[in-house]
Amino acid sequence: MEDRKEQQRPPFPIDYELTPPDQLADLDLPEETTPPVIERLEVFPYPDLTRVWVRMQLSYFNRLPNLELYLYDPDGQLLSDMLLVEHRNFYVDVTLHLRASPRPGERYRLEVFLIRDDGVLDHKVHEFDLTFVDPRTGTPSDPTATRDTP
Repeated sequence: MEDRKEQQRPPFPIDYELTPPDQLADLDLPEETTPPVIERLEVFPYPDLTRVWVRMQLSYFNRLPNLELYLYDPDGQLLSDMLLVEHRNFYVDVTLHLRASPRPGERYRLEVFLIRDDGVLDHKVHEFDLTFVDPRTGTPSDPTATRDTP
């Protein structure tokens, strides 16, 4: 075992200066000048109409908020809900599944609450028709139609 080669070293010096983890927790973030709000809310039904894709953009925050999402059918019955606890991103991208048979072309409603410390910071309501819109053309399309693939 004495025949071991000496460990090769890189041709340049490497200076490791590790930051203790407790120093990373003390990063100075800008203060919130106003409470965070939901800046943008979009809903896109999937082609099978049994799920919807929800996209949101939140304003700046330095203390993590919670998000509550509620999806209602045309009769006002709750179909799906979701709770995001201490959400860390300014962009939200989630899929909600309908817990009932879809009713194509009818009006559905999504309500979103931005919450922190048991208080509502913002509340948005987005109504949409349960219709798949082809992202390539921007027009409603029939999900049961066969597609020609080039």
